[in-house]
Amino acid sequence: MPIHHDHKLIHVEVPKTGGSTIEQLLGNPCKREDNARFYGTVRGAAAVFLSGTPDCIMTHLTATEIARAAPYHYHAYRKFMVVRDPFTRLESEYRYLLGLAGKMGEPGVVLDNLPYHVRSTFRDFVETLVADHGSGRVGRMTQAERCHLVPQSDYLPPPGDGVTVFKFEDFPSAARSVMGMAGLPAPVSIPVVNATDKGSTSLHDAYTAAATVDLYRADFEAFGYGKKHPFC
Repeated sequence: MPIHHDHKLIHVEVPKTGGSTIEQLLGNPCKREDNARFYGTVRGAAAVFLSGTPDCIMTHLTATEIARAAPYHYHAYRKFMVVRDPFTRLESEYRYLLGLAGKMGEPGVVLDNLPYHVRSTFRDFVETLVADHGSGRVGRMTQAERCHLVPQSDYLPPPGDGVTVFKFEDFPSAARSVMGMAGLPAPVSIPVVNATDKGSTSLHDAYTAAATVDLYRADFEAFGYGKKHPFC
């Protein structure tokens, strides 16, 4: 949940939608030592609720959570978010978490809490996700875990609270528009930050494609993405 006071902007940051790239364009170096300044910190009972720890950085909060954490700025500043085709976003999430899991135990590597247990294959991952949604386990997770797994539509504000929605599939245009909202010149080039799936082939099969439609039906409908996949 980066709040850019200089530009009076709030980035409702959905995981795996190019958020780190947008942040760098807006002046956030996206380094651990800068997180508290750009994202803000919550302590005490609110932090325990969000992350299960005594203090936490406010990353990937939904619009509703931002309104509770920073009500003045929420209503005073413009808000934007980037969304992504649910099929490719789920694949990107899996590749990202798989990369984090691969780093566990390496000397000198410091990781955020691993948001989800990554099984050996993408199908295993989706099967576990379906079971955890069905059992209600996702709803009982901390915000730091849950934010990677809930529908992107959960990040939307209540009706009447304005938010500008851009699409990841036209990322250069989205980046230019965000820079315009900030009163900054259009970027000459767009950095690639935390990319996990550039040039990769799809991981989906018939089961995972159908499961994605069922799990994230609200996203397909809210953001106008087609529910047809080659495996559906």
